[in-house]
Amino acid sequence: MSEEVAHRDALPPGTRLREFELLEVLGRGGFGITYLGWYSNLGVNVAIKEYMPSEFAVREPNGDVYPKTRQSEEWYRWGLDKFRKEAETLMRFNHPSIVRVHQYFEGHGTAYMVMEYLEGQTLFALLHEQKTLSEARLRALLVPILDGLEQVHTAEYLHRDIKPGNIVFRDEDTPVLIDFGAAYALTAEHSRTVAAFEMPGFSPIEQYSVSGQNYGPWTDLYAVGAVLYRAMTELVPIGAPSRIERDDLAPVGHVAKRKYSNELTGAVDWALKLRAADRPQSIAQWRRVLDGRSRPPGPVDGSTARVSGKLLAMIVLAATLVVAAGAWLVIKPTDPEPGTNPSDLAVEPPDDDAIDPNDDPIDQDDDPIDRKIARVRDLVREGEIAEARRVLEEARALGLHDDLYQAFSAAIDEADNGATPAPDPQPSENLTPERPESGETDAVQSLSGCGPLESEQRWEEALECVRRVMALDEDNAEARAKERNLEMLAAFSRVHDEPSVEGYYQFIKDYPWSNFVDAAGEGLKELENPYWEDVKATDTPDRYRRYLEIYPAGRYADEARSRLSDGG
Repeated sequence: MSEEVAHRDALPPGTRLREFELLEVLGRGGFGITYLGWYSNLGVNVAIKEYMPSEFAVREPNGDVYPKTRQSEEWYRWGLDKFRKEAETLMRFNHPSIVRVHQYFEGHGTAYMVMEYLEGQTLFALLHEQKTLSEARLRALLVPILDGLEQVHTAEYLHRDIKPGNIVFRDEDTPVLIDFGAAYALTAEHSRTVAAFEMPGFSPIEQYSVSGQNYGPWTDLYAVGAVLYRAMTELVPIGAPSRIERDDLAPVGHVAKRKYSNELTGAVDWALKLRAADRPQSIAQWRRVLDGRSRPPGPVDGSTARVSGKLLAMIVLAATLVVAAGAWLVIKPTDPEPGTNPSDLAVEPPDDDAIDPNDDPIDQDDDPIDRKIARVRDLVREGEIAEARRVLEEARALGLHDDLYQAFSAAIDEADNGATPAPDPQPSENLTPERPESGETDAVQSLSGCGPLESEQRWEEALECVRRVMALDEDNAEARAKERNLEMLAAFSRVHDEPSVEGYYQFIKDYPWSNFVDAAGEGLKELENPYWEDVKATDTPDRYRRYLEIYPAGRYADEARSRLSDGG
């Protein structure tokens, strides 16, 4: 059975459209089909995008496209007009990092957009090979992408579908943004419902709405931040809807396996803020943080007390040591009043000469408490317990938060096997955690010692540590909760180290409550094509049934069912 079954509503190979001959289907989405075409006048391959909204339209045997019903005709015409405006807009762009659109024409009751055909590697493929990229490589990628995207925003359009698969390298050094099928005109009428385009992990919360409101440059910047997060950590960020009730997205610097500058990590975290009003409002504003000319602003709601950046950073650090059941400590600013426009809340980052070096030093390398805590961790690793205690007391004297003091003190106790009591200069109430008076003391101390393994994301070792605690105290509720959470983290780490369809599918079945389900689902989607090729090569009923079990509404589900009905 030919590949045409998977694209049964596509024009067949050999079809001629003006001076173009269609060679094969490159891909399709909900609103169109993209073909590989041959441009006989110039003797080059091109990509030809056809407006074909499968929800509203059907193709007749002669190749013409019609709305399915009278009721859907209005939607079909509205989408066709949007397709035309998209083509007209893209034809105005002349930037090496924006895919070039050469022609637009109508025929077969629909319309076509002729674009350059890029055969280079996608960023998705590159990340699949190299896992993460260096800061130098990321900045080299960012500069042309931001330049091109700024042209799009200046024309009052958004891309709305930025992800690793939509960035293609024209050559080794030139990344190109492709697939503007979700492009959105900021000046368009909002009286109609517009289709929501969202890619789990890469789309901000406003793209899960169909109202057409609250979009802006900050929408694309969220996606750029998500692409960088993936390129720095190997992980796709938690999907925006999963962050609403409890925001468990860890700062990129805490997850990244490479060393990245404060400017880059701060810019990524800023772009990935859940609320549109808390993100950079323009590319120019974001560049200033990337270049180190300013820092991300604090909460912008005037009714919210400004949170100390130093305290916020340290609370997040401590949370990795004392996290229970995977819950992060979160400081959440007050939501704006209903109806507030994000642009009204935007705050331009202050100029260098307006920055008080003693105010909110979250990104300053010379912060004294940061230095003390880093020294404590080094001393514990080196076995210098007494010196670690002394430096911790110095950090406390400088203003280290009590919760952090307790967490690090407990970690030092465990490193010393609990033999030496915690120091208590000028004791104050609740300075150190209350110790159990029963025989459970050893279990409690051992559980606190599992924290550093969590903070370093050594999930398997942390899981073994917690299970040792449970051997001492099988009724320890905190240990049971940690075990379940660490099992999930270890499982996701394994499947991300060695991506596979079966691995992602099993993870979703085992941990449907996990905030990483969106990322696992994205992994399944990205691996569907090679998995299907393997299924076809095996060509057995069991493999087709397994494909349908994993991808019941997949790209090739119809062909899989057809092969089964034919005897597979």
